[in-house]
Amino acid sequence: MSNRAFLAAALSALVSVALACSGSMEASDERDGGTTRPDAGFGTDSGEPTPREDGGTTPEEDGGPIPGVDGGPPPADRVPVFVAQGHAGRTVRSCDGGESWIDDTSDDDAIRCFSDGFDCDHHPGAGKGIVYGRDHFFATFGWGMPRGVLRSTDGVTWEPTLEGTTFGGLAYGSGVLVASARNARVTEDQGATWNDAVDTTLEGWNVRRSAWVNVGATGLFVIVGDGDGGPDVVLSEDGTTWWHPTSFPKGECGNGVQTEGGIVAGNGTLVIVGGDGMACRSTDGGRNFTSHRISDGTSSQAVFDGTHFWVWARGTGYRSADGASWESMSTTPSVDIGPVAYHPALGRFVAVRGGWQTWYEGQVFWHSDDGVRWTVAGTFSGGHPIRFVSEGWAPPSDRCPLP
Repeated sequence: MSNRAFLAAALSALVSVALACSGSMEASDERDGGTTRPDAGFGTDSGEPTPREDGGTTPEEDGGPIPGVDGGPPPADRVPVFVAQGHAGRTVRSCDGGESWIDDTSDDDAIRCFSDGFDCDHHPGAGKGIVYGRDHFFATFGWGMPRGVLRSTDGVTWEPTLEGTTFGGLAYGSGVLVASARNARVTEDQGATWNDAVDTTLEGWNVRRSAWVNVGATGLFVIVGDGDGGPDVVLSEDGTTWWHPTSFPKGECGNGVQTEGGIVAGNGTLVIVGGDGMACRSTDGGRNFTSHRISDGTSSQAVFDGTHFWVWARGTGYRSADGASWESMSTTPSVDIGPVAYHPALGRFVAVRGGWQTWYEGQVFWHSDDGVRWTVAGTFSGGHPIRFVSEGWAPPSDRCPLP
């Protein structure tokens, strides 16, 4: 694949391996611990961020603004990029706002996921989450069979930082990376060292989704996982001390959130969107949640674009400013959005086709400036299933030049 120029509009021990077993990409769940967390979107118009001693910014009480990714300003001399993570150890990136996808690599290009009995959901190369934090992308692979956490400065060359274990996902915020599991691991130095496992007090051992969200004085880590009578939720300001909401509609919130919906925040509101089309929101820093119906179901993950929360379902986009009232719009063309991300520096969404058996010859990458009108990427190759997409920054290179 070749890179096309684009002018930007703006600048280890295994944890509970005996239990490890998750659902397929179209189903939800079985048994094991781990979680995945996308970063929150970027800021609102609430004012300037608070400076921090490390040169970054601290989230404001109302959830914004975040001028760059993870609360820091856009780094100097870096290229805004998207990096997608897939099964079989696959990663692929775009340096031109989703116009083209390059540096597509995997553990083995020859295998065919979910063909001839090859189960990519339960494999050392299973993609379980990718996030950006300050100077690195972090990705975790492995489910049912251990691998661990890897990091990369450019989204192309990866090095292990924590091996021989498995997580359901990652979350990065306020300089802290959480590898999400029932017993989570935390690093405060970009993966150079990790603390001992921390009991999150999650009811079950299966973590289905996680995120760092920009709410409250310092932001929150949020984990959604299995629980008695419905998904359980735990929250933390630092990744080490965890607590449960005072009220959370059990059985209504967080259903089917493993590969669809997600945990997002903006406009002072924390929203957990389930794959069943139910949104649960909190306006008091995760202490209390109320449920609100979006649709009968979603096919995509959820994002916040600085103004609205977004989720999609088979040719329809749904957006909301408050997480409670949602408006629907038909997409052009009618698209099946699956993994999706939004880069605030580019003002652009990118997405990969969702659904079952929509990879290899059926895989499609799109980009959009408004969430409604979508364009197929000019250069991409079909390949192993894509699970998640992260926005971030990379050093410039011949293949990834500055805009």
